[in-house]
Amino acid sequence: MLLLFPVDANSAVGEKARNMDIYNLISKFMSCFSEDIETMGGSIEQAEASLYRYRGQTHYLDTAIAISLYLIENGRDQERAYACLTDAMFHKAYCGGMDYKKIPLIKSYHFVCEGLSRFPDSPDLAAIKSMFLLNIGSSMEVTSSQDPSSNWRELFALGVCYALELEHEKAESILLRAFFYAPELKKPFIINHIGVVLDCLGQGERSAQYYKHAIALDPDFAWPFYNLGLHAEDVGDVSLAKEYSQEALSRMDFEYANDLYDRTNE
Repeated sequence: MLLLFPVDANSAVGEKARNMDIYNLISKFMSCFSEDIETMGGSIEQAEASLYRYRGQTHYLDTAIAISLYLIENGRDQERAYACLTDAMFHKAYCGGMDYKKIPLIKSYHFVCEGLSRFPDSPDLAAIKSMFLLNIGSSMEVTSSQDPSSNWRELFALGVCYALELEHEKAESILLRAFFYAPELKKPFIINHIGVVLDCLGQGERSAQYYKHAIALDPDFAWPFYNLGLHAEDVGDVSLAKEYSQEALSRMDFEYANDLYDRTNE
């Protein structure tokens, strides 16, 4: 059984505080755009497409957050906007492997509660809530809908639950179902994450196949190249690790790949 700290998901933040949070966040993320969101016709489809294009470049998340906040404030597609908003906020807290920064998650968690208070039957928001709580380090039971078989977010959350319980076969099976049902733009990210999960659970050879699959789906995705470099480093192939770190850096300049390159260049 997976346990998390109990948090009342139906408790809404005060209206004044909520409006201030939205105002502050819109002000922060409006810099993503060269023109006003309303003028450019910001839609939930644009927000979700930006979220699903995320491969480590935070400007995609910033765009998804800004449009989602705008839609929430203007009463348009609010259920999907809350899901997009909180999913993007969750990804902004990522710090490698299966780890997430707890403070950013805690600060943005009330948006999950606010969304669930308005849309208590949303399977997407329920799944995102589970992901937040799992990574904050809570202890209440994580539940999913009676049949999460076609909701990729619920399946992804369930797969991560099994991973944290060190059940790699169940985790792999459930995450592959999440991959099957996920939007096409999201598939490379999920298949790479399956590799990360298996790597963290000591299944390095299997993980490498998922990284290669992610690259086949999106050859511009830097992270699976970096992950293959880590795998090569782990098995003692320094020259291959260096090659993969260079491939990753040619697609996106990020700290982890630079560190790997430096280690293999000593």
